[in-house]
Amino acid sequence: MVVSKKSKEIFFGIVLVIVLLLIVFFALRFGSNGPVFSKTSLIKMNLPFDGEIGNTIRVSNPTDEGLDFKVFFSGLDGIAFSDQSEFYVRSSEYEEVNVVFKGVSEPGVYLGSFVIQGDSRVEKIPVILGVEDPTNSFAIVHESIPKYENIQPGEKFGLEVKIFDLLSRDISSINSEYFVKNFEGETLIQGNSNLAVGGSTTEIIDIPESWE
Repeated sequence: MVVSKKSKEIFFGIVLVIVLLLIVFFALRFGSNGPVFSKTSLIKMNLPFDGEIGNTIRVSNPTDEGLDFKVFFSGLDGIAFSDQSEFYVRSSEYEEVNVVFKGVSEPGVYLGSFVIQGDSRVEKIPVILGVEDPTNSFAIVHESIPKYENIQPGEKFGLEVKIFDLLSRDISSINSEYFVKNFEGETLIQGNSNLAVGGSTTEIIDIPESWE
C-alpha cells in the first residue's frame, strides 16, 4: 500500500467482482432438466485469517429410486474438506455432508466448487472463500443489484461497493484494481475504478457475448 500525501489517494488491489461468472452459472444450472440434488446454489464465506469455518450441505435424492452419490471439492486442495465422499440415499430422502474450510495463511479470494455426482448427473456448487489481511485498514462491502442478478452473456452486471476507512483518515476516494476470474483461476476481465470512501459506488460491467 502506498499513500500519496498530495492526492490523499490510496492505491491497492482488491478483488471486487468474483460473483459475475456465478450469475451466468446460475442461469445455466437452473435452466437444465432433471433433478436438483442440492438447494444450496452458492457457498460464499469469509474465512478467518489462518482459521477455520464449517458449513453443512444437504444432498437430496428426488428420484423414484435409491442413488449412490460421490461428493468432493474441486479447485480447493488443502483448503476444503468434507466428512463424507461416498454414500447411498433412498428415494425422497437426503444426506447431510459436513464441510470445513481451513489452513489459509495468505489473504485473497479462493475459488472452487463442491461437486455432487449422482447416477449420470453431475452438479457443481460454486465456492467463494474470502480471506482478508488482518492488517488491512479498509473494510470492503459489496452487494449485488437485483436488476442485474439474472443475466446472460452479452448483458451487463451491476455491483454496489462500499469502502470504509477503519483508521478514520481524511481520505475521500481510492483508486482500486479489480479482477473477474472463473473457477479455474483464469482472469477474464481486469480493470480500474475510483471508489468513494465512506459512501457507495455502483460498478457496471459488460459481460462478453463469448462467455458461455
